[in-house]
Amino acid sequence: MQYTIITENDESEWDDKTGEKYHFPSRYVKYLQPGTKVIYYKGSLKKSIYRDTRLSDKPHYFGIAEIESIEIDPKSRKGDYYAKIANYQNFNKPVYAKNEDGETLECGRG
Repeated sequence: MQYTIITENDESEWDDKTGEKYHFPSRYVKYLQPGTKVIYYKGSLKKSIYRDTRLSDKPHYFGIAEIESIEIDPKSRKGDYYAKIANYQNFNKPVYAKNEDGETLECGRG
């Protein structure tokens, strides 16, 4: 089973729709095959007009899903793709990548 992180920005040139479709460049197609489990990520809030649509102003993970299928973007001249999203579940609260001291939170093996 394959896992990856997908980033969704508040403002973007990409035609994303949370929990429905993810628009991405061809260089990521090997990571976003059908059946891939994904975790949604947002970076820092840059414009306050988006505050009410986010779980936090800080960088955070906000949901999980699965790639159902992928197809080429017929309007793209660069060979971009769309991933159809299935089984989307948003988190009730943000999951942070860093603690209050700015240290990355990781779970290691060993």
